[in-house]
Amino acid sequence: MPPNQVTHLKLFPPCSSVGHTQLFRIPQKRYDCALVSLALVVDARGLPVYSEIYEGSVSEPRTLADVLAHLEELRGETLFASVTPTIIMDRGIATADNVSLCIEKELNYVVIERANKASLYKEHFRSLEGFVEVTDANGSAVGLKKLQEGQTSVVLCSSVGRKNKETGIASQASTRFLADIERLRRSIARGAVVKTQLVSERIGRIKAKYPSVAGNYDFSLSYHEDHGKVIKRSRVDRVIDLTITERPTKTGNDYLRGAYVIETNHNELTEGEIWSLYMTLTRVENAFRSLKSDLGLRPVYHQLATRTAAHLFISVLGYHLLSAIELTLRSNDDTRSWSTIKEQVSTHARTTMVLTSDEGIVNHIRVSSVPEPTQRKIYSLLGVRDPLKRIKTVATRL
Repeated sequence: MPPNQVTHLKLFPPCSSVGHTQLFRIPQKRYDCALVSLALVVDARGLPVYSEIYEGSVSEPRTLADVLAHLEELRGETLFASVTPTIIMDRGIATADNVSLCIEKELNYVVIERANKASLYKEHFRSLEGFVEVTDANGSAVGLKKLQEGQTSVVLCSSVGRKNKETGIASQASTRFLADIERLRRSIARGAVVKTQLVSERIGRIKAKYPSVAGNYDFSLSYHEDHGKVIKRSRVDRVIDLTITERPTKTGNDYLRGAYVIETNHNELTEGEIWSLYMTLTRVENAFRSLKSDLGLRPVYHQLATRTAAHLFISVLGYHLLSAIELTLRSNDDTRSWSTIKEQVSTHARTTMVLTSDEGIVNHIRVSSVPEPTQRKIYSLLGVRDPLKRIKTVATRL
């Protein structure tokens, strides 16, 4: 391991996150099947160095204590003998108790806590004074500012990419919210939903579906002129329209969009180094996204524990190869991700042609297609050559 070895613990959805140790519950949203969790310890280069299978029925934040206990055992051996692991946690597991647990065990940590603390530093985010600019993997600008608070450091981050994403999500939620309200209004207009209680229940469900948007509107119901009257021994209960009024919004807080706060006890690192350390989570999340889809980590169809363990082992082995490919490319100043590599080499194929001669002899001829320039560059950086020359075999005689 390199001198600056960092152990990342990432408890991957639907579990939680502790740096680059990945825990899985497989399959997701399946209450008729047993859940399986996979813990994976990954080094700073993204290569797996330790794994273990757990039961899947564990809550997200409580998984950390068990993982740290195993890390403590490993520290007494050669794996972490010369380095103190750094626990990188995202909001899925970064509770105040778990941060305290890292401190208690004398571990380094880099976290974004569950509660967004950006509002505590709103004056800094408003002026952006003293921020230095870096660029993320997507080419978007990110402003960083380091503050010292007691024994810990905080890095204020203002990301243009995240701001655009949050704005887009808010806009999409608002559009869907208004569409649901309009559908309810049409139901009221045609008389399908007119009872006050039923209309109120429908409004309540819409509010619960879009909590971030519903608070920006006031709701009012219009009733039939006979509403509340007793006619033919029955009290009239009829809603005829629904009106929503947008409340004045606090536009002054727009500068907090895209803002987040990283906390760490790595006081010796610069703001850029702390941010880069936290952003390594993205690399692992992308790799595990490929692992769960392309490499077939889930769903798990096996019913025996030994076969399930073998399935996960093969998946982790596939992840190791994937990480090694990306690491080799990065060492050659090539930043292509696995998804890009897969797409670019997908057209290079090995083809088997089946030919039958006039004498009834069936020939199998296997050839590789000619790699394109992009494919040749990838193979060259990886030191890969196609050893399979044209192969001709006689399969059978008719």
